[in-house]
Parts: sequence; C-alpha cells; structure tokens
Amino acid sequence: MRQQAKRLLLIDVDDKVVEQVRTRMSDNKNVEVRCSDSGGINEPFDIVYYFLSLHHIEDLDLELEQAKRLLTKDGLLFICDYLTNPNYMMHKYDKVPHEGFRKGSLVNLLKTHGYHVLADNHLAVLNCQTGKIPESYHIFVIISKK
Repeated sequence: MRQQAKRLLLIDVDDKVVEQVRTRMSDNKNVEVRCSDSGGINEPFDIVYYFLSLHHIEDLDLELEQAKRLLTKDGLLFICDYLTNPNYMMHKYDKVPHEGFRKGSLVNLLKTHGYHVLADNHLAVLNCQTGKIPESYHIFVIISKK
C-alpha cells in the first residue's frame, strides 16, 4: 500500500509500537507515523484502514463515527480483523478483552452508522501455537463506503 499511496499516515496509541514502525518505515518518504488515536487526527483521507486493531477499541460506535469524520466524500473504510473464536478469548488480560467479531454484527453496526458495505469476505486463516494448544484464527475484511 505504501508504494501506491501519495501519503500514508499510520497511527497507534502505543509509543513503543510507534517507534518500531517509524524505524521500519524510515526509508519511506510518503509515510508518517504518529502516536495518536483517531480522535487526534483532523485531516481528510480517501481510505481509513483498521488492520487487526479494531478489536482493541473499547467504544466501537465512537470509533466508527471518528472514521466517518476522517473520510472524504466517497472515502472507503477497510476493516481487517478476527472472526469470533469460541474456544479462545484474545487479549484476555487487556483493558478490552475480545473474542473476535461476528461479521454479521459488525456489518449491521456499520450500516447503523450510515456506511454502505461493498464487500465482506473471509481473507485468511492464521495458525499459531498458544501454550500447548494450537489455535486457528480466521481473518476477514469488510470494505465500506461513507
């Protein structure tokens, strides 16, 4: 994406993550990395993209409204995240524990916020070992238009 974009703004609320990404992206003149949440951004974008991050957000209603505020008139919202895994609670000890999303529920929430869902697809399966039990996480992508 960074090769095709005129300008790419990456944000995270974690200072350590921001520094790691800045280091990795230092050769890319069109990439800016900021420590912020979406509420701290006040410029329009053609695309807002959540990559395996929306499940960390405590107030999804507020976040979807923030994303809509940031999108240009025909802007696109991309959400790539985990489907519900009934056998495992992700980030069990985090402020926002999560078991993934039910796509239908998220699609309905997007529609409630005035988005037009253009695509809703299963993207991949991530297999990993957590402790002694191998886990599989299904990842989806939803593309919506403002």
